[in-house]
Amino acid sequence: GVYGLWIVCFVLLILSLTVFYGALMAFSSLGGAARVVAMLCGALAPIGFLALLIWGAVSFAPAAATSIGRRKFTFISARRVSKPRYWPLLTAFLLVIVGYVIVASIISAIFQIPINNAMAPVMAAMMNGNDGPHLIALVQEALFTPMMLAILIVNMLVSFVLATVYYVA
Repeated sequence: GVYGLWIVCFVLLILSLTVFYGALMAFSSLGGAARVVAMLCGALAPIGFLALLIWGAVSFAPAAATSIGRRKFTFISARRVSKPRYWPLLTAFLLVIVGYVIVASIISAIFQIPINNAMAPVMAAMMNGNDGPHLIALVQEALFTPMMLAILIVNMLVSFVLATVYYVA
């Protein structure tokens, strides 16, 4: 129930973003000053949507635990549970997110080294203006080796484990 409501909230957020930017495009078609205002709103709106997303995630994070503890569906009352502890919860979430970004960036950089080395001949061929079929053959030659496939599989597994660990945290 609670997780289904989270999915519905996510779909509603995507729909509201689509409607918002569609309305901005219609407003900007008026031309003149309306176009400048629409561009400014379009540039600043993601900050507002991100703030709304973070506020909702932190405020309603205890919804599943609250529902289990009270043995009934209590999505909205989870806000009452988190309201007195909002800033410590936000700090904890930000620490987890920053930790995840740092660890994921380091792991990604480590896995990018062999991939970049394998793709170097492809990049050189692109810079020399080689045709499409030759470039596709070079990409296949570079990426479809047992070593590259092993690196990509290990990267996916490590990313999955990392995401799982930080999701649980």
